[in-house]
Amino acid sequence: MGLGGDNFGAGEDGDHGASWGNSGYIVPSHFVPLASPGVLRLGFKLMWNPSGPLGMKWSGDLLRWNLQFMKFATADHVRRVSPLIRDLNLESKRLYRVMGSDLGWEDMPVRRGMLMVASKRETLEELHHMVEVGRELGLEAEVLDELGIAQKASGVKVKSPGGCFFADDAHLNPGIVMDRLGRFLEAKGVEIIEDCEVDRFVRGAGGLRKWLQGIGNLLRMSLWSRRGFGVESWLKICGLRYRWFRGRVST
Repeated sequence: MGLGGDNFGAGEDGDHGASWGNSGYIVPSHFVPLASPGVLRLGFKLMWNPSGPLGMKWSGDLLRWNLQFMKFATADHVRRVSPLIRDLNLESKRLYRVMGSDLGWEDMPVRRGMLMVASKRETLEELHHMVEVGRELGLEAEVLDELGIAQKASGVKVKSPGGCFFADDAHLNPGIVMDRLGRFLEAKGVEIIEDCEVDRFVRGAGGLRKWLQGIGNLLRMSLWSRRGFGVESWLKICGLRYRWFRGRVST
């Protein structure tokens, strides 16, 4: 947007966000949507654990969201949307390469692939099915036995009946990527406002007036958000309703 001539600024509420850890992984292998029968079964089990990755405080909105989720957690939904997810992931990989080439990042991204290891026979059957579907979608995937796992995970002792390998996945160093992007944007004249957070929007003539804590009013005729999991708080600020709930990452 800044390169296109827009007067553009970026508000950043700190360097502790998810992108500093997860922006280093490009995943064409992740073609199964979250709304799927397997996730539905596992999700309802995990939701009852308030400290788990899917633990949530129940509410009317959450109940409505779950009913919507259940409508789409079907095998037919998985078949319909998997090609779209594949295309989005492959396009993301292509754009990372273009960006890396334009910015002189000869060291990233690196095509290393993804190794998935089964802990038991039942899981191995599921991985074999994923390989079949991945191949149908045109991805490079292979089934591995115990010896194949040992060869792929050279130097790591793995006790497993087997697994699979998706060769199209690629990797970057997320900390380096975020630092390089920040310096690149500043060099192009994009203002990065550090340690600020949007706490409300005020509707004004011709657009929304965005309030940044500690900064003041910034008038924008159009508003772009890359808020991610926290977008539901912004939607409430704008007076909009959307079936969106944040998850939780456990370590």
